[in-house]
Amino acid sequence: MPSVRKLAYDSVYAVKYKGVYSNLYISQSIKKYRLIDRDRVFYTELVYGTLENIKFLDYVIDKFSNVKVDKLSKEVLTILEVSLYQIHYMDGVQNFAVVNEMVNLAKVVWHNARIPSFVNGILRNILRNPNAFDILLPPGKKRLSIEYSVSEWISELLINQYSLEKAEDILYALSQHPAIYLRVNMNKVTTDRLKEKLCSLGVDTEKVVGFDNILQTKHFNGIEKNEYFLKGYFTIQDISSVCCIKALSPKTGEKILDICAAPGGKTTAIAEIIGEKGIVFSNDKGVNKLNLISQSAKRLCLDNIELSDIDACEFQENWKEMFDRVLVDVPCSGLGVIRRKPEIRYKQGVEFKSLYPIQKKILDNASQYVKKDGILIYSTCTLNREENQEVIHHFLSTHTNFTLDDMIIPTLGQVYGMVELLPDEGQWDGFFISKLKRIQ
Repeated sequence: MPSVRKLAYDSVYAVKYKGVYSNLYISQSIKKYRLIDRDRVFYTELVYGTLENIKFLDYVIDKFSNVKVDKLSKEVLTILEVSLYQIHYMDGVQNFAVVNEMVNLAKVVWHNARIPSFVNGILRNILRNPNAFDILLPPGKKRLSIEYSVSEWISELLINQYSLEKAEDILYALSQHPAIYLRVNMNKVTTDRLKEKLCSLGVDTEKVVGFDNILQTKHFNGIEKNEYFLKGYFTIQDISSVCCIKALSPKTGEKILDICAAPGGKTTAIAEIIGEKGIVFSNDKGVNKLNLISQSAKRLCLDNIELSDIDACEFQENWKEMFDRVLVDVPCSGLGVIRRKPEIRYKQGVEFKSLYPIQKKILDNASQYVKKDGILIYSTCTLNREENQEVIHHFLSTHTNFTLDDMIIPTLGQVYGMVELLPDEGQWDGFFISKLKRIQ
């Protein structure tokens, strides 16, 4: 088995240069090497922390390296990034131990005596300089990009849409570690009772103001093995997604379509509410995605979910005007969840351009599945208004049979038509919700 630091290096490298998803790779590595709790915690923090701060770490490296970051080999750069994260951010690690182990790692990765010496020199120069981690830049998109480790495209987008001050507030909020939220399955247990049961296992939780079925916790090791999770007493779900379900406002006995459903959190939330007389059509493209939804439904003992494997961009005649409510949580750039998916931090705008026509097409198709007087919810986990408000304005300009409608958002109250959930204004991720009603 590789050392934990070697495993972290391999993981960061794979996410950066092989296009793997950080959460999946980390989960697979933990299972593969059967990491004990102490090593698992260290490994997870080191990988996520490095990925979340790469722009800043590269800025520091650039100040001390006679070879600029864009000229360094991928392997050497990754070793330096993983090293600096430990030195600057992690409590309880000894700097000399970090340097020694990472230099030894450089010897394993590169069979060239000059490379370990190069790594050793940069790290020791940084350690000798008390101002090594200071940013020597004036406020603006470049400073925000470096300080909060996002691409300049993201920092510029947020500044243009929200102002410099607001953009920094948003990025600061997205740099904080998110809490873990538990959506209580009220068909099995009350919120108070689950809180007591988890407390008996040493898991401290708090109720969340405005949400009757949500508990919040900061630490919850081994969630997937927890007996109450396995019994279907709760599901992990961010409160922004819960707000989306509140806006949808499903009713007992209704027929509802979740057209882009994976991994299934919103589908199961709907199913818990509408009861056995209702039915949720949970749709997504791909067997693996449907398996995730099926596993969650089985764990939660939900029999009112019907799975379908249909391309949401292709119109389905047999679904026309079939549903009381349709949820359209479209594929998006994900800028509101970068603290959970650090690989999104470094994306460029051109990588998302292909999404915009897809979002409009899915919404257009989904609107045709709504009954007269039925409800259509459009949602994303991004803060890019081109994917949010502009999509809705375009839709309303071409669909006169729909109008914006009132919705209730916990802690915000009644909101008309569209709402941005900004991470600096609540406990939620960045999210957008629009509620529309079919009137003809």
